[in-house]
Amino acid sequence: MVNGTFTINGKIATLYNNTTAVGYEYPYFYRLYNDSGYSHTAKDLRGEYGYAAPDWASNGAFYNDTSGTQLEIVYDNAITGADMFDGCTSLSALPDNCFNNVEISDWMFDNCRSLSAIPTNSFKKLTRARHMFYGCDALTSIPTFDNVTDALGMFWGCDSLSSIPEYSFNKVTKSTHMFYSCSGLITVPEHCFSSIITGSVTFDNCTNLTGVHSKFYNMTKANGMFSDASKLTHVENDAFSAATDTSYMFVNCTSLRDVSQIDFHNSVVAWSMFENCNRLSAFDPTMFNNVEDAHQMFANCKALTPASFDVTAGFEKVKDVRGMFSGCSYLKIKAMDFIRAHSATVTANQGCFYLAQSTDEYEVLNSPYRSWVTSA
Repeated sequence: MVNGTFTINGKIATLYNNTTAVGYEYPYFYRLYNDSGYSHTAKDLRGEYGYAAPDWASNGAFYNDTSGTQLEIVYDNAITGADMFDGCTSLSALPDNCFNNVEISDWMFDNCRSLSAIPTNSFKKLTRARHMFYGCDALTSIPTFDNVTDALGMFWGCDSLSSIPEYSFNKVTKSTHMFYSCSGLITVPEHCFSSIITGSVTFDNCTNLTGVHSKFYNMTKANGMFSDASKLTHVENDAFSAATDTSYMFVNCTSLRDVSQIDFHNSVVAWSMFENCNRLSAFDPTMFNNVEDAHQMFANCKALTPASFDVTAGFEKVKDVRGMFSGCSYLKIKAMDFIRAHSATVTANQGCFYLAQSTDEYEVLNSPYRSWVTSA
């Protein structure tokens, strides 16, 4: 690093830190501009003619700049892009082949609500992208991001995003809230997300998501993964074979009908897994022989019937069945069959069949198992 000034586009530019004027032996600069020229309002910008070095850009130099629509990059060696363009609501485009040295980009484009596309040949070294495009609700296309491993909240609220590129995000291990509330997303392609371990609430509130074709072979935490995806009808049969936590995974997936072929044999925690899936009618209980916590698991699944759900099968290790079938109108006729099959392992049973109609209710109410059908 050397002291001094540099000529940029025929103009002299001097970079500053808190005390002295300094220059970089390999300088790199970023500038926001619009049709009227240089655009920048932050008071702590260091650099003449609107250029900012990456250390200043990542410390709020462009924070809430609402007039800059485009980005000019003179030298692009930034390693971190965290918070760099936070609140730049008018930024609509990025140059090609940009930010290919950036490794961390937390909140980099937070609320850049005019940004519509990301160049495909960019962010080649990026590994951590937490909340990178949070609130970018005009974003419609994205690259594959081949090296990202931590994508927590990466596209939260990008509700114009309708598709995910094939063969993308295959190194991501953490995808919590990655596509939360992406209401424009319709399908998840097959060859993606092969390394995810923690997938909690990844597609939560994706209200137009209809099909998931990826296979999450390594994922152990799938809790809330598709909660409130009210149009979801299809997931791959062997997509979740490693998942141990499937709690509230499909809660409020009101279009889901058939999960009878899906492998959940490693699931241990499954509370509220299918709660309010009121069209669910095909189910194989033997896929859940390791489940211990099943409270509220099928609450208000009104389409389940004894013909589609053998209540005496599966759930060999179940302990908590509180409210498990509450509101399942047709299943309560098999209440005593379920109780006899599983009472030996169950430790919490309150209201297991609460608010369901039963032909054998009298028998249950006048037996030691009364608590299974009452709320208190």
